[in-house]
Amino acid sequence: MSMIRPINMGQRVPYRAPERLSIEQALQWTFVNECAGIDFDQFGACEFDRVGIDPLWRAAKMKILGTMVQGGGSNPPAHDAQIIASYVETLPDEFGGRRMALQVVELTRARKAPEWGQGVRMACVPAEGFEMDERDLFLMGKVREDGSVWHWTDERYRKRQRRGEFCSVTYTGTAASISATRQNYQGWVKALIYLQAHLSRALCIQITDELPDFSPWEASA
Repeated sequence: MSMIRPINMGQRVPYRAPERLSIEQALQWTFVNECAGIDFDQFGACEFDRVGIDPLWRAAKMKILGTMVQGGGSNPPAHDAQIIASYVETLPDEFGGRRMALQVVELTRARKAPEWGQGVRMACVPAEGFEMDERDLFLMGKVREDGSVWHWTDERYRKRQRRGEFCSVTYTGTAASISATRQNYQGWVKALIYLQAHLSRALCIQITDELPDFSPWEASA
């Protein structure tokens, strides 16, 4: 006798949304689990209706443009995920605007936070990268043969000349570059604080007070 229970294809499994999430977990649930996206479409035609767009205004604009075919074979994200995505794509300019919205989505899908200069040390490195030497023995900086011309006389008193080679270099880990990296990190945290404050009143999901460290470099100093 078979112990395999047949699957009822007509039975729907009730959807259970998470109840308590931090803002980072809510973003991961939205853009990773629910596969929501942002498109900066003012009509909301590609994903869903946008926050702050009046339905009558949207319908009038669609009437001017003509008939719009809607539908497809994909399931829309959960309602709370749609709201979260709409708030991300409408980030105000003082919190980074569209540039920060794209960064938030990219980092969320990669399950990462922005770099803040951890492990960076000041160094002088070749500006054009490295390559193997002529015998493929060790790495060396890429050189260019467009330096100054120098002249000499060989052992047979023949005049010789050659254009010098040089390797352009750059400095990494400077105070300016680390400052810019940390400023971008804190801008990301400020965007999460903005989203946390506004989404706490707009969702069925409870957004907790948990936030990433605003200045992690102070703890590692």
